[in-house]
Amino acid sequence: MRMEKAMGLPDLRMGLAVLGAVSLLLPRCLTAQEQPQGGWQASEHVRFEPYMAGTISVVASGPRAGEAVFRALQAAEKISSGSIHGTASLIAMTKDGKVHRFANFGRGGTATLFISGEETGVPPPPEIAEAPIAAVGSTGPREPRRTAEPDRFPTAGDGIGFVVGHRLPSVVGRSGLPVNHEVFLLLQKGVSAREAVDSVMNQNSELDVGLIAVDRRGNVAMKNSALVDRRYDYGHARGEDRVTGAVVETIHNEIHPTKAVAQLVVDVALEVMTGSRIPDFQVLVRAGTKVDFGADETVVVDENLVAIKLTTSRRNHIEGNVRAVIPYIFSKVFQNGRIIGYTVNEPITSLENGIIRTLSTQTEMRVWVKKQPRICRYEHSTYTVCESAF
Repeated sequence: MRMEKAMGLPDLRMGLAVLGAVSLLLPRCLTAQEQPQGGWQASEHVRFEPYMAGTISVVASGPRAGEAVFRALQAAEKISSGSIHGTASLIAMTKDGKVHRFANFGRGGTATLFISGEETGVPPPPEIAEAPIAAVGSTGPREPRRTAEPDRFPTAGDGIGFVVGHRLPSVVGRSGLPVNHEVFLLLQKGVSAREAVDSVMNQNSELDVGLIAVDRRGNVAMKNSALVDRRYDYGHARGEDRVTGAVVETIHNEIHPTKAVAQLVVDVALEVMTGSRIPDFQVLVRAGTKVDFGADETVVVDENLVAIKLTTSRRNHIEGNVRAVIPYIFSKVFQNGRIIGYTVNEPITSLENGIIRTLSTQTEMRVWVKKQPRICRYEHSTYTVCESAF
């Protein structure tokens, strides 16, 4: 008897000679096609629909959405307990409109979602990391086996969008169809994500399900049934960046601490999509540089981005031996008389009569600068807004 048949893996396309013993761990719905950058992807010849269900789903639309949802789930796994760290599925629509699906081996969450050679726990390959629309779903400890029916009930499609959720997103609704499939059919007809989830969920208020949909235009919308909204362990958060239009939304249950996990997921995803912690360039500040009193916090740099002069609006910082934070956060960086950015990290500076002696105990330090830094604020407890600081 062939090993594939004995193990119940009819879709396996690569033999044990290539995969080794790990192939015995592959879920029935997964084929063994390794990507050049790492990770397992369903073969185009196999009709595969990942089980985007469980206890947490995260959807992102915007720059580097693929990396954003991966990093967000990874962060949630580090701080949370409950029904997590098990199966994980990631779906991404790349810039060419193609949908790509990935799934792990049933345990390990992000630690087993992508593989490169013999290494696990690697990030998504570049094309997936840079996808403008992506989602990840996870649960724990292991996904129950089931028969996927993508031909009958698809929930994702090239150039259309996709639907994910928590609790039981494939539960059959009043129409006689799985509710996630019903939402997808509306997306397929060009209905917006907001209208689609509202229409279906309003008719199925007592089902045990919550859905997030993203349409071809990148609009993201979430709705729980009234039943799920009443749960004590339900978590939800949404964030938006008003500069790029990036959106991230998450729903989860049976994962704790409930509110903190939801907010963490959104904040991490937004940080990835806005690039707020990645400097556009750095300026070098050295001991011996003079700091003058002025109306504003500034750093003047030469052609090599080396600070030649700084100013502070606090006179006491340049009198005698003091410790201060110079340059201060969001100090204006000038070159040839024009502002080229704003500082986004800070040294603890020791000064003697306005002359820098050390920067965070060093004789020189590279300070990060963003051309357009972001500030993020909570409009309310589940909604974060990021916008330009200036």
